[in-house]
Order: sequence, then structure tokens, then C-alpha cells
Amino acid sequence: MMPLGHVGIPLFVLLFKDDMDFDVRLLVLGGLLPDIIDKPLGHLILPENNGRIFAHTLLFAVMVLISAMIWRRLVPLSLGVSGHLLLDGMFLEPRSALWPLFGGFPSTDYDVIDWIHAYLEPYVIAEEAVGLLMILAVVWRFRLFKWSNIRQILASGRTGSRPNQ
Repeated sequence: MMPLGHVGIPLFVLLFKDDMDFDVRLLVLGGLLPDIIDKPLGHLILPENNGRIFAHTLLFAVMVLISAMIWRRLVPLSLGVSGHLLLDGMFLEPRSALWPLFGGFPSTDYDVIDWIHAYLEPYVIAEEAVGLLMILAVVWRFRLFKWSNIRQILASGRTGSRPNQ
């Protein structure tokens, strides 16, 4: 799980427009949703000990996309989920990404220490650093160090037509 990257990188679009016509909260949720679903389910409940299962599949992304086509409000959720799968490089794991076409999910011997080691890999460090920079840029751009601006995004999901001074 790379929370800074999964949250921050999709927020990049906010830097180019004052008021996005979608709910930023759903974009953030979509960026985290595959891990929110799969990490507990895959590591604590199911025997595979694999944190990249159901919500890390193309099937899940397509189901969210179809939902977004029916309920336009869910478009940012779909963008976040799709971005998550791209950032995780799921296209490199066809057995999981294309489930159930190739059978069940692969079992792993993943342990807590493996998560710590994963955070030391250059790709993960870079993704987390870029995500943090994007989050800081959005905080600065929309002055989210002011409680009134934070309240506006939390209440409405919108950044507003102009950042409050």
C-alpha cells in the first residue's frame, strides 16, 4: 500500500483548474479503495495471503466504470480505482489482473517485514515522494491550511471556484 502515491498522484488534475466538476472525496476514495478492500480480505481472512485480489482486477475496475457510466457522480471513483491499478502495475500480474480467466489468485508468503522492505524499493520511494509533493501542491493551491477551505472540501467534495484567501 502506497497511500501518498495513491492519493496524491490522482490529485494532480486539481492543479490545473480551480473548480473540478466532480467530487474530490470520491477520487481519493477510489485511489485507496482496492487496498481498503483487498489488504484485510487477502491477508487476514482468505488463505492466499495476497493483498492484490478482487479489487485489483480488471473485472472490478470495469464494474466501477459501468457504475460510473450509469451514475455520472461516480466518475472520480472510477478514475481513482483505475489509477490505483496502473500505479500498482497490475498489467504486469495477469493472473490477478485478469481474474478469473487464469484460475484463482496466486498464494504468497507475504509477511509484515515484506511491507517494510517494499517501502525501500526505489519505485515505491519515488511514487510516495511524488504523491507527497502533489498533496502539498494541492494544499498550497487551495489553501487547505485554512479550516474554512478544508471544511468546504470535506462537506461538498468541491475545491470551489476560487481558493479562499
